[in-house]
Amino acid sequence: MKKKAPVVKNQEFDATVIDLTYEGNGVVKVDDFPIFVANAVPGEEIRVGITKVAGTYAFGRVIKTLKESADRNKEVDVATLTTGIAPLAHLNYDAQLRFKQNQIQELLRSNTLMLKFLRRLVWKTQQDIVIRHKFQRVNCVVN
Repeated sequence: MKKKAPVVKNQEFDATVIDLTYEGNGVVKVDDFPIFVANAVPGEEIRVGITKVAGTYAFGRVIKTLKESADRNKEVDVATLTTGIAPLAHLNYDAQLRFKQNQIQELLRSNTLMLKFLRRLVWKTQQDIVIRHKFQRVNCVVN
């Protein structure tokens, strides 16, 4: 049975930003339901206005910043944020570096299992070709 979203469009509430998406949007959760908020920095307390609700997530906007994060870039131009050309412009330089380092670490961690699987697949395929070659029959094996 599909669970109903705990938020509705145009609803406003106070929340703490807990994370960033890979696109640089802040993440707020209500009952483990993620809400992606543009121009929000982890650690900030904000008033969120819901702009769109989907089945498993929602989008929101910052209505008011109640407590600003130390990682916020205060010198960013609003046009830079709204055009999308610099999705991390709302973060100061050190926070951008930490964010990028974390992204790389997560990619490497998630791809480690895939690399192990591919190594086994290649080894098995090479072994299969050698065995078949001994019988004077070489076939390309695709699994």
